[in-house]
Amino acid sequence: YPDLEYLELGAGRGETTRHALDALDGCAKYRYPKVKAYTYSDPCDATFRDAAKRWEKWGSLFETRVLDIAGDIGAQGFGGRSFDVIIAANTLCDIAEDAVDLALANVRTLLKPGGKLILLEATHLHLSASLILTRPAQPWQEHQWEDALSRHGFGGLEASAPDVLDARAHVTSVMVASVLKPQSIVAGLPLPLSLHVVLVAPSGGGSAAAELLDSTCSALGGHGIGVEIVTFSGLARTELQGKIVICLAELDVSVLADVMPADFAQLQRLTREPVGLLWITRGSIAGRSTKPELSIFPGLARSLRAEQEGFPCVTVDLDADYRLPADQVVDLLFGVFRQTFVRGQAAGVNDREFAERNGILHVKRMVEDDAFNKYIATRTGAASLKPRAEKLAQRDRPLKLAIDGVGSLDSFYFSDDTSVGRTVPMAKGEVEISVQAVGLNFRDILIAMGEMSDNYLGNECAGVVTQVGEGVSHVRVGDRVAVWCLGCFATLMRNPADTVMKIPEDMDFVTAAGFPIIYVTAYYSLVHLARLQAGESVLIHAAAGGVGQAAIQIAQRLGAEVYVTVGTGEKKAHIMELFGIPSERIFSSRDVSFEAGIKRVTDGRGVDVVLNSLAGESLRASWRCVAPFGRFVELGKRDIEAGGRLDMSVFARNVVFASVDITAMLRLNRRLGASVFREAMAMGMEIRHELLGMGVEGGASPVRTFGFGEVAEAFRHMQAGRHVGKIVVVPRQGDVVQVMPKPLKGAKFHADASYLLAGGLGGIGRSLSMWMAANGARNLIFVSRSGVSNDAARELVGTLLAKGVRVEVIKCDIADEVKLFDSLNSVLRTMPPIRGVIQGAMVLRDQIFANMPYETFVSALRPKVQGSWSLHQATLDQPLDFFVLLSSASSFLGNAGQGNYVAACTYQVALAAHRLSLGLPATAVDIGKVASVGVVAESANSAMEANLVRIGLRDIQEAELHAIIELAMLPNAVGVTNGHLITGAHTSLDPGADAADLPFWSRDPVFSHLDALRPHLAQRAVEIRSHCRGPGCAVGEARARAGDAGGGD
Repeated sequence: YPDLEYLELGAGRGETTRHALDALDGCAKYRYPKVKAYTYSDPCDATFRDAAKRWEKWGSLFETRVLDIAGDIGAQGFGGRSFDVIIAANTLCDIAEDAVDLALANVRTLLKPGGKLILLEATHLHLSASLILTRPAQPWQEHQWEDALSRHGFGGLEASAPDVLDARAHVTSVMVASVLKPQSIVAGLPLPLSLHVVLVAPSGGGSAAAELLDSTCSALGGHGIGVEIVTFSGLARTELQGKIVICLAELDVSVLADVMPADFAQLQRLTREPVGLLWITRGSIAGRSTKPELSIFPGLARSLRAEQEGFPCVTVDLDADYRLPADQVVDLLFGVFRQTFVRGQAAGVNDREFAERNGILHVKRMVEDDAFNKYIATRTGAASLKPRAEKLAQRDRPLKLAIDGVGSLDSFYFSDDTSVGRTVPMAKGEVEISVQAVGLNFRDILIAMGEMSDNYLGNECAGVVTQVGEGVSHVRVGDRVAVWCLGCFATLMRNPADTVMKIPEDMDFVTAAGFPIIYVTAYYSLVHLARLQAGESVLIHAAAGGVGQAAIQIAQRLGAEVYVTVGTGEKKAHIMELFGIPSERIFSSRDVSFEAGIKRVTDGRGVDVVLNSLAGESLRASWRCVAPFGRFVELGKRDIEAGGRLDMSVFARNVVFASVDITAMLRLNRRLGASVFREAMAMGMEIRHELLGMGVEGGASPVRTFGFGEVAEAFRHMQAGRHVGKIVVVPRQGDVVQVMPKPLKGAKFHADASYLLAGGLGGIGRSLSMWMAANGARNLIFVSRSGVSNDAARELVGTLLAKGVRVEVIKCDIADEVKLFDSLNSVLRTMPPIRGVIQGAMVLRDQIFANMPYETFVSALRPKVQGSWSLHQATLDQPLDFFVLLSSASSFLGNAGQGNYVAACTYQVALAAHRLSLGLPATAVDIGKVASVGVVAESANSAMEANLVRIGLRDIQEAELHAIIELAMLPNAVGVTNGHLITGAHTSLDPGADAADLPFWSRDPVFSHLDALRPHLAQRAVEIRSHCRGPGCAVGEARARAGDAGGGD
């Protein structure tokens, strides 16, 4: 129950806590705490810090307290405290046997009347288990626990579940017992007369209904309650004053769907004369809603509770799919009866609407749907999508790395890559690779920091071929490959085959991913451009980096004399050890002292080739180190893009200055790039083969790896310039990264399909039809009682026709099933099949139910009950993508004075659930206060608008309405999965507000969990606001959704 307070004894390391809080953390996909408070206690506080951190998301709802349950609970700060549920898992058994009674007495003291104790204890100890558990004595069995509990004011065990069904292996049991309440069931009844129940017999249902009637009568009589059985029509001859009515009339057959005037008069008596009403149905909202017509009274009851807040009007819907035996049904009903009508039995939150599923009573709760809020906000431009933590590996969802704002390494996220995957055709000469490792290069840092402009990240990777295009023969699906590319920080990528190379079986992906850039750069610079020959000398700057190491390997292989610079003593030692370069040929790159050093060791001549990656004055010093007929190869970009200057006098020595940009080569001269790639990789593989013979892997050394979940850390590590060798980023199992949520696809209207709008010539219908036409709809069918009878309707039809939309208007009452069927068949002879239905027909005739005329009641039901059913029946043979029923937020909230309308709208929600159970699309949308179009906007400053303002609903703008309907049109599997969407209600109530200033519906138990939830949400709300801009925040707060028509919990 959402407003209960829990105490866990002997929490220890929190294993039981984990399972308990998981179970109390929302319902289905919705996360919200179903507790008022959870106290985690243990005799020792050693685990409290870890526990507080582990469950910090629970905020003020979670507390840790020291408690020895066998000690003085008052002295431990628990005096006067009480809880609804106490959990003791393997706790009481650890207490000395003579202290168990004291512990149970303390448990009894800490539990509220009717509170429950959940025990998990070893009850059967076999030889093997005793050896493991090393218990000194046999544990108490279930009957011994029951005896001990009974001595301390507990009832018998309500449940006792073994850990396994095999008695030979059974060790532990979960046992549940409740504290007995001091009052008997009848004592202290708040009734002026002796308790008397009028039991209204089922109108049909056969022997099962008769059995339930008999069982109910027997149970009531067995508790000394007088029972009078009548039929619904017999109520006219029955005195109701001062009595409780249990109505089984609609157990299986509807009375109200086509209610007669005489029955309607008795219905009004039932809501006016008794002291309480318990209305039982089967299959109206629970389970699959097999009989949506039975939901009419549960909807009416919501309004009745708003009109008469002191009148206990309770509805219980039984599961029609899994039918309980009559005696079990009676037990459930009697619990509801006792809680509702017996003084001292009522809970702090008095639910009045229940649904039984599989023998368990459910209550409903409204919960916010963050995903839908964001969808609406983004579709209307009020907010943008924000990345969220998700697993990197997602089936059939390729992701690629992006950055939200250049210059911030904290803004990396992954987004959907729609250019790859099984559904995207392969281009000729293309290869698709599942990325297993990505080499990180300084170019990536420059792009991420905004110092270089480009549209991708990642130039090299390794992985497994998943697809090949036409003409690709040198690699096949399943091959392990290395790739030189323009963009590969992704889970899946595509690249022209000419820079994809198969790698040896003994080469791992991390090593392979670090090969392409370093060897292509070094090979192109030293072999193609510099034409480095044996016996020549070369100065290699930043020699400890990947390119520097590859350049040393190539230069040494060519027989050149190698001089290098490094940034630290550690890097110097590494280069000396790895390549055997003597200390006198290694200089510092931190200043320009290397110029004097080179001149000294070369007797003033300089070197034949300089491979430069330094900037500013260091570049100019390097330029001066070039010997006559030498070659200077510039790898850097900073001085080139900044317009730096060179001393032209050096050219007098017949020297060459060349710049290398291998990315530009790949883009502008791919033939050259492919040729260099093959040659460079071949030389790199030869060098690796030679090094393997000496026990060295080859490539750059060492290689440091980061997971994709650590991509920002990898970038920072390279940016700091302290790394040696190569940095490679790999997708690790279980990597969690920031992922941009996958936007829900908007509704698509087909030009070769028809769309039917019932009540579509009204204000909301006119807005939706124009929106649909603007988004591809070309055939619209309107069904209207009055047809094109006013200027607004005529203007709409004319505008649509001018836009090339074919329009058919059927003048028909949709509640007339025969006429609707015939009219549609006639129209569809010339119109395409219907792909979507919007049911917006309505009649508003507000009045307090006690004074409501029969005609007023049935006129509001007719378009939404009979009319919606007629549309359902008439379109069963049509290929529908959506079936949207426009309901009202009042139907969920239960607005006073609108019992007829609320009942009708509740039927639509049940019909949507019924259609879903048949495998048909359907979504009922509880529309709130639409500010700019529709009947409310057209009735500005009227009693209707004042009523909605009084209710406390948020305004919905036209663009938001379109987004809401678009959401309802999506397939239920990806959109509104339960077929019920509530809009306009909000959870941003002020906890400090006076009760009179809160909307009436805030007192409904459906919202009771929000009071407990609000402290927990305080910090999260601040975080949400910090990420939200403009009206998107309001939109997010204004949308909420019920977990189910029968209850979210």
